[in-house]
Amino acid sequence: MEKKSAHLKKRVQAEQRLAMAGYLVPFFFLVFIQEVGLADFGFWRIWVWTLWVAVSSAFFYGLTTWIKELSTNQIRWINFGIFSNWALLWFWTLTFLGPMRVTALFMAFLALIFFLSSSSFSFSLGLTSVTTAGYLVLSVIDFPDLHTLKINLFYGACYFVVGLYLSLMAGYFERQRQKLKQVNKKLEKNLNAKADFLNLLSHEIRTPLNAVIGMTQLLSEVELPPDQKENLVLAQDAAQALSSLVNDILDFSKLESGKMLLDPQPINLPQELKTLIKGFERTFAEKDLDLELALDPNLSPWVQGDWPKLRQVLVNLLSNALKFTPRGQVWIGVKLDPLGVCFEVADTGIGITQDQGRLIFESFTQGDPSITRQYGGTGLGLAIASRMIGLMGGQIELDSQLGMGSRFSFTLDLTPVEAPAPEVGTENLAPLQGLRILLAEDNKANQRLMLKILERWGVVVTIAENGLEAVKKLGQDQFDLILMDLQMPEMDGMAAAKEIRMDGGDQANIPIIALTANAMAIDKEHCLAAGMNDYLTKPVNRQELTKTLLRFAPSRPYLR
Repeated sequence: MEKKSAHLKKRVQAEQRLAMAGYLVPFFFLVFIQEVGLADFGFWRIWVWTLWVAVSSAFFYGLTTWIKELSTNQIRWINFGIFSNWALLWFWTLTFLGPMRVTALFMAFLALIFFLSSSSFSFSLGLTSVTTAGYLVLSVIDFPDLHTLKINLFYGACYFVVGLYLSLMAGYFERQRQKLKQVNKKLEKNLNAKADFLNLLSHEIRTPLNAVIGMTQLLSEVELPPDQKENLVLAQDAAQALSSLVNDILDFSKLESGKMLLDPQPINLPQELKTLIKGFERTFAEKDLDLELALDPNLSPWVQGDWPKLRQVLVNLLSNALKFTPRGQVWIGVKLDPLGVCFEVADTGIGITQDQGRLIFESFTQGDPSITRQYGGTGLGLAIASRMIGLMGGQIELDSQLGMGSRFSFTLDLTPVEAPAPEVGTENLAPLQGLRILLAEDNKANQRLMLKILERWGVVVTIAENGLEAVKKLGQDQFDLILMDLQMPEMDGMAAAKEIRMDGGDQANIPIIALTANAMAIDKEHCLAAGMNDYLTKPVNRQELTKTLLRFAPSRPYLR
């Protein structure tokens, strides 16, 4: 008897273990319990605890939890280790259940105390799959009815208790999960609305910008007096600056939403870098700055990488150096590194302090508020460069001192590759002579621009004001290729492309090239899914337009 009493009073260190039990009981406590004899509780505490366990479990899950001591095969009421303090117990009860439920629970206690005070209880707990070693691990929970609880488990030398309290927490966790789900839906909706707005903004800016850049480019090919030539260059620079701003905003949006993807292709790195530097020579010369390029002679001519994104990084770093270097020089160094190819952009500009250097890679941030007033800019360039470098697997580093210039560096893993097959050249435009193109475009300025460009190449152009008119004209005449805008009245470009592909006529396989101001990656996917063959964005890059037309002009597969 004394041995049994000592056994009952033996305290075992409590250890909580959290386990999953499917959707029936989302969370469950498995506890190595600290067991106390019934006399230690007092009669009233036994009844209050009994009622709390029975009523609360029935109140929330319709389940009554029975507790059994393994060694003696007898029912024992126990003191949960973490909830041995009654004040703490009720604190957590109030926290997880809320004041209304606690009030209802307490009223249920009062009602049942009178009814159950003269009643007797019988409890039953079935136990299977018991081993003699190892930790307590929940495997299956089964509730055949309200009077029997079957538990399959493995356990070591310990006592066992079915943890009720965390099963009550499951309701709390489920409510929090639902709230979080609603918040996520709202955030996703807001992000989609933001993306839609930026896409619309991009379209509305790029459409007129296409005409501005295109017309000034055509005008630059004409002999002009020196003063008019200078005015034209200023107009071109302003248009390119606006185009760069739109691209920066879109790039930042893609990076922020995680929708920007890499597109590795073979790069002739030395040639591309020289072309990049040549594009900056005039602007650097206007500020009387030297611009130098230092290439490692051991650098592989061809490497695998995403040149458009790498170019954007270098353009942003060069533009930053140009803006903040009043005198001296700027140079780009590219050299082999044990980790890949190391890029450096250094200048002799104003430099920044170490504290400012921690801020400049944040969005819409510059080293000092006065910088925006003095030098202008959005503070997006370096933020975009940093995130793009991270996307490509690198990390940008800054070494700068106030008044001593700055050096930005990063290393990318650009694998050497064999030179690819030569692309179709753009020098020979003879295959475009007599090419019949149907241009679906509703903007008058862009109609005029494309007409001037294409007619210079000997292309015969027919204009359709919208997608519906394009479908009708395709049924009335023969064409070699369609340049299709997307956003048009009556019928948009997507719907027109789908109708042409589904028509099944002689020209159902005609090449359709999207020519649109919609510049998001998803737009290209939608175009290809609608049956279009390729995708070009506005403002139109004449070299890309030429390559695309030459790629489709020679074969004309729909005439086979």
